[in-house]
Order: sequence, then C-alpha cells, then structure tokens
Amino acid sequence: MHKDLRDYLRKYSINNHDDYYDYQPKSIDEIVDGSYQKTDFGKIFVAKKEYLPGYYHGEMPLESFLKQSPKTLALISKNDEIKDLNLKKAVFIDTETTGLSGGTGTAVFLVGILFFENNEFKIRQYLMQDFNEELAMLSALKQIFKNFEFIISYNGKAFDIPLLSTRYLINRMSDKHLNLPHVDLLFPSRFLYRKDLPNCRLKTIENKVLGIWEDRIGDIDSSLIPYVYFDFLNTKDARILKSVFKHNIVDLISLVTLTAKLASYIENYNEINLSYNQIRSLTKIFFLKKNFNDAEKLILRAIQNADNKEDLEECKMWYGFILKKLRKFDDSSKIFEELVLDDTKEIEIYRQVAIHQEHRNKNYQKAINFCNKALKIMKDEYNIRRRDYYINDINYRLTRLHRKIAKIDNKIKEKKELF
Repeated sequence: MHKDLRDYLRKYSINNHDDYYDYQPKSIDEIVDGSYQKTDFGKIFVAKKEYLPGYYHGEMPLESFLKQSPKTLALISKNDEIKDLNLKKAVFIDTETTGLSGGTGTAVFLVGILFFENNEFKIRQYLMQDFNEELAMLSALKQIFKNFEFIISYNGKAFDIPLLSTRYLINRMSDKHLNLPHVDLLFPSRFLYRKDLPNCRLKTIENKVLGIWEDRIGDIDSSLIPYVYFDFLNTKDARILKSVFKHNIVDLISLVTLTAKLASYIENYNEINLSYNQIRSLTKIFFLKKNFNDAEKLILRAIQNADNKEDLEECKMWYGFILKKLRKFDDSSKIFEELVLDDTKEIEIYRQVAIHQEHRNKNYQKAINFCNKALKIMKDEYNIRRRDYYINDINYRLTRLHRKIAKIDNKIKEKKELF
C-alpha cells in the first residue's frame, strides 16, 4: 500500500470517530448530508450543501462573484460568448476520478457542481458508489445541466469535461449538454501568476492569492483520492470518503472567489496593488482585446515598475505598439528609435522604425539605414525569433526602398536635362 495512503487511512478514516472500535461499514447517507435521486437508470446518491451569498471564503464573500460583469469574464477567458450570459446561470464543476491521466480507462466517481439558486449558492455532489451506477450518475447530471448557460472550471477544458464526454460516449449517451461556453480559470491564472508563484495549482493560488489555508488543514492530497475510492469499493465503508467530499467542496467554493478575484483585476486595476508581472499580463489582455486606452495606462505603470533592462525594453516595445494602435504614429516611432539607440536586438523594432520612415516621413535613406542595421544583427545572431521571416521581409523592403530612391533620382535627372 502507498505509504502516504496508509498514513491517511490511519489518521482520517476511523481514528477521528467516536466509534473507533465499531468496524461495521457506514453508508454514505450516514456520513454526508444528502439523499438518493431516482433516474431512468436507477438511483444515485447526491450530497447537498448550501451557502449564503455573504459567506466568506478567504478574503472574499461568495456574492462578490455576482457583482462582476459577464463582459469581464469574457475578457479574462478570451471567450466572447460569455459577455451576454447571466452569471446566475453559471455552473462551477470539479470532478474526482479513478486516475489523474484521463483516457477511456479513467472513470469519474464524484462530480461536484456549484450554482446559484433561490438566493443561495448550492453544491450538489453526485457519487458513483459502484461502477454499475455510472449511467444513473450521468443521467442525473444531464438533467440538471439543462438549467445552466455556461461552465466555470479549473483545467476543466482539458480534463473534467473531456473525461465526462468520454464516459457519455462509452455509455452511448449524448453529451450535448456539456457543450456550453466554458470559462477555464487555469489559463488566466497562469497568465497572471505563473511568474510570481512557484506553480499554478489551485491549492497554491488559494493560499497565495485568495488567503485560504484553514479550509485545507487535514486536506487529502489529490494524488491519493483514487486509492481512497478503490479502498471504499472494497470495504463499502463511506467514512473514508468524508474528506474527499470536503476536498471537492473547497475546490468548488474556491472557483467562485477566484473568478471574482480575476475579474477584479480587470475592473479595478487602478485601485489595487499589482506586481510588475501582473501589470504586464493585464496589458497584454487589454491589447489583444483592442482596449488600447486601458493598455496604455497599464504599460506606463509597468515601465515605472520594471527593475531591469530587459523588462524595461519589453515594456517600451509594447508601449510603442499601443501608441501605434492609438494612431499616435510619431510618438510610437520616437519610442522605437530610443530603443534602437540603446542597441536593442529586437528586430521588430527596427522594422517598425523603417516602416514609419518609409510610409510616414518618406525618408527612404533613413529607412534603408534601419533595415541594414537589422540585417547586420541577424548576420551575427542566429537565435533570433522568426529570423528567416525577418530576413525575407527586410530584403524585400530594401529592394522596394532602392527602387523608390532610383525613381526619385531619375525624376531629378530628367528635370535637370530639361533645363
């Protein structure tokens, strides 16, 4: 037996109960509040728990999620389908499985969902107590998913939802109810925190970002959960599952406050303290969504907070692109030319200055000079990103510039001949 699992079983399954010497297995409805739900394929146990909107999980109440704008969620998730949806029709989902690798050999034995209804945040956890209950669990999920407009998860796009879809496929059931717009919080979390945190596991973000630690005291590690479930299948003693249910609940509630936290960065970026990496990441989000005015405000903060030459150069480059999008072409070119004077190795900057000199200032010789500088850098440096593309682009640009200069020289020559 896995050493950590043996320690877990000894510590959490029986010793924490008054009935230490009672070795009679306990049923799940004796351990967890809930009831059995009837389906066309039999009954399935559904654990139930409710939280008031004012319940604090870490530093934020659950109701803070409802105060966010769907447009903000669409921005952080890069999914425009979300912007017109009702937040009260969102469903948070987290699954516990018989393995962490996914695939057809992995089954989902516990599906936890959280949703808002009748002024409460409600949690429903569907437990498959044996493999012959899978159809009943899937059927119950299909029924309740009719009430929701979109999904919120943490790595659900890559793991939870594909795994559930596989189980529906194997059981010859439709999975269309899972094809909802999806906000996967893993991606914006990585985007904002990966350079500030040791990793982007949900537990790490709970502790470092959301201020959650008490709820995880005595928590079972995710890697042990499959072993615990197989032990339950052998013993039919539900006491061992109690901490698995708690683990799933904490995951679900954390998704609510994490969603609100991520959205707050977008809506209140001027009012909250942000690290340099978070400022830069938010700048990129606004830039990609063509919100250039907010991107400009943020990149100016990033420039002030940059503490090394490489970061400062990258921020100035982004500032130049933002100014160009705002049609402040001269200001943009000025930023790029400052970077050229600092001997930047970023070929795109030389390209941008050459474009400005050619098309805005009509200074073809100056544009040629910048193109030649770019070619010289690429001749000496072989690890430049998109090197082949830039060589072809710069050479094509040089050919056009020399043609334009030759055309001007010919006109001057013709005028002289006339006189």
